Amino acid sequence: MNRPADSVPDVLRARGSSEELALKQARLLERLRERGAGAAVVGRADTLTWLLAGADLLVSRQAGPVAEAVVHEGGVEVVTNRIEAERLRLEELPDGCTVHAEPWEAPERLAARSLALARERSGNGVVTDDAELDMTEARWPLLPIERERLRAGGHLTARALMDVASRLSPEMREHAAAGLLTGALRELGLHVPVVLVAGASRLGTVRHPVPTHARLGSAALLVVCSEARGLVSATSRLVCFGPEPGPVRERLEAVLQVEAAMLAATTPGTTMDGVLRAARDAYAAVGYPEAWRDHHQGGPIGYRPREWLALPGDERPVRRGAAYAWNPSLPWAKSEDTFLLGEDGLENVTWDERWPSLTIDGRQRADVLEP
Repeated sequence: MNRPADSVPDVLRARGSSEELALKQARLLERLRERGAGAAVVGRADTLTWLLAGADLLVSRQAGPVAEAVVHEGGVEVVTNRIEAERLRLEELPDGCTVHAEPWEAPERLAARSLALARERSGNGVVTDDAELDMTEARWPLLPIERERLRAGGHLTARALMDVASRLSPEMREHAAAGLLTGALRELGLHVPVVLVAGASRLGTVRHPVPTHARLGSAALLVVCSEARGLVSATSRLVCFGPEPGPVRERLEAVLQVEAAMLAATTPGTTMDGVLRAARDAYAAVGYPEAWRDHHQGGPIGYRPREWLALPGDERPVRRGAAYAWNPSLPWAKSEDTFLLGEDGLENVTWDERWPSLTIDGRQRADVLEP
C-alpha cells in the first residue's frame, strides 16, 4: 500500500549539492565585498538554510540553530557541537562544507570558535555577520533547484489541505482540525511554522485565528504555512457545512477582487508600495476603503513565512525569480496562495485542481469547499 510519504519527490529528499553551495557562497561574498569585509558568521536559521542548500539546522523549532557557518573566499565552514556534527555531515550539509565540532557541555565555545575562524580567514581582518548583513534580497532570483523545491512543497501543501478539509465536520474542534493538517504535512516531511483555524464562531471577528477548543460549526477558515527544505509556501482556504453562518461568499468575492488587483500589480519593477496601493484602491472599489488597515496584506515569501510585509512607502521592487504570497481579507473571508514570478508571469505553486474554483481575471481562485 502506498503511503503519502511515498509520493514525496526526490527534490525534497536529497541534500543540496556542492554546486548550489558555491553559488550561495558567491552571492554572500559579493555582499561582503560591498561592505569591505573578508568573512561573515551566519547564525540565523533562515539564512543558514538558504546558504547551506536547504539544510535543516533546527532540532527544537522554538530554539535557535545548532550550528553557525563561517563564509570566506576559501569556502564555507560549519561550527556545531559534538552531538550534531556527524548527523549534519551525513544527512544535512552539502558536500564542500568543513565541519568543526565543539563540546556540547561548553556552549559558549561554539560562537567563540566561529568568530575566531572568521577573523583568521577574513584576510583583511574585517568580519561581519547576518545580523548586520541582510541577505534577504540576495536570495533572489531563486535558483532552478529552489524553484523546484518550492513547487514540490507547495503542491504537497495544497494536496494535504484538500485531503484534510474534505474530512472535517461541524462537530470537530479547531485544535483537532489543526492537528489533522499538521499531521498530514509532517507525514510528507514538511515543517509547519504556522497553522491557524477559525470555526464559525470566530470567522467573522478574529483575524489571526490561533486554534482554540471551539467547535468548527458551520464553517471554517484554514491557514497554513509549510516549509520544505527551508522554502515556505502559504495557503488559506474556506470550508462551509450547509448554510453559511455569515456573509462568507459575499466577502470572498470582494476579497478576490482585491487580490486580483494585487496580482495584476505583481510585475517586475512595481514597488511593494505600488502593490499595496493597488490593494487599497481595490478595497475602496468594493466598499471597504479602510479594511487594509485591519490585517497585513502579505509580501515576498521564501525562507520565512514572509521575508517582509509590504508597507506604505516601501520602494523595494517586485523581482522576477522571487515568490509572493498576498493575503487580502475581510471579516468572514480571506484569499491566499503562493505565486512564483517567472518569465511567463505568475505561477500558483499551491493549487490543487480538486478544490472548487472561481475564475477571476482569467486565473483560478479558491471558492468555498462544501465537503
